Amino acid sequence: MKKVSIGYLVLILFWTSCENTDQPSEFSNENTSEEIYYDLMEAYNAQDHEKLIAFLDSWEQNNPCHPVDKILDETNRDIYEIFIILFTPFDIGRLGEHEWGSEMYKGIDYVIVQNKIFYDFAFDAESSERSDSVADFRPPVSFPVKTVLFLTENYHRALTDFLQNDFNPLGTGGIMNPGPLPKSL
Repeated sequence: MKKVSIGYLVLILFWTSCENTDQPSEFSNENTSEEIYYDLMEAYNAQDHEKLIAFLDSWEQNNPCHPVDKILDETNRDIYEIFIILFTPFDIGRLGEHEWGSEMYKGIDYVIVQNKIFYDFAFDAESSERSDSVADFRPPVSFPVKTVLFLTENYHRALTDFLQNDFNPLGTGGIMNPGPLPKSL
């Protein structure tokens, strides 16, 4: 069983509906999922903090954001702009009170942004089914002294393989469990 508590590193997964896209991005220069997995396993097995930081730095450098002014589709550009305004994980109080407090992400160094975001303009529709999405979603968000990583298909596969389902399902121990935690913690 893997222990995913490597030093003081914590990754946040803002992965509301992370469906994968098979199309490579014109902005991407990343390795295959097998290469990514190997690099992560090498850092983990060596318990080498420097290798882990190099892995995360490579992820960041090989998968930059999509500049909003380069997005041709007006709807996609609007979705990006709305996300940039509303995505404030380190200033939760700006949008209202949060049941776990405004400092729940204090001490977090890395943020992983989902690779697909769904939207729907049918506000009066009774269906909760999502009608459209923006794939290969990489909005230009940044936070002081935080690193933003964009979840791609290859990183999704590599992370899933690395975890090997060694986590508790969402809601384990009560419906208020906000996400999967390693069983070994």
